[in-house]
Amino acid sequence: MYDADAKLARINLGLIILITLIWLYVIIMPFTAQFYFWVDSFAGQSDKLTRILKDPSTTLGASKTNQLIAPGMLLSAPIEESDDPATLSRHVWRLPGSSTPDKGGNTVLISSRFSYSQPRGVFYFLDKLRPGDEFGVFWDGKLYRYHVTSSATVSGDWDAPLDNNTRQPTVTLYSATPLWFQAKRLAVTGELVGAP
Repeated sequence: MYDADAKLARINLGLIILITLIWLYVIIMPFTAQFYFWVDSFAGQSDKLTRILKDPSTTLGASKTNQLIAPGMLLSAPIEESDDPATLSRHVWRLPGSSTPDKGGNTVLISSRFSYSQPRGVFYFLDKLRPGDEFGVFWDGKLYRYHVTSSATVSGDWDAPLDNNTRQPTVTLYSATPLWFQAKRLAVTGELVGAP
């Protein structure tokens, strides 16, 4: 009888430890990205990305990859052209049917902000962009620079920004918000200020 009770106590202790570890993971993981943001900020990542926007030839000139560069988000990420929405969790995805920077109109770029399998999603810090901030899209070997004109929480489907017909060439950065519930969408819009 004693051996059965001791074995049951060890199993209970193991389950309590496992539940505690899972609970800590669920609570702590969403905030780890904030730590990395602080470290990258301290290391001068924003300044480095700002220099790339001012003189892309030194860093991106030989690159054939389309990229989004946003110093306010500490982000330099490739833009994928794909019909597969699974791209959202790994890269910036240009929404099929939206424009491209070289054609004007509204270019819609989408990515994820948070998931437990990838806590620091590509657009995790999308909410850090404010009106007046600058970001760039390196497209087909040319840099298009944009100033953020608005940041808003909206309701809608993933293809909702396609309804945004614009005269001024714009880029809409689009992701789910808030981080954990993904009930709405965060849309950050920037207007072209520097064409190649």
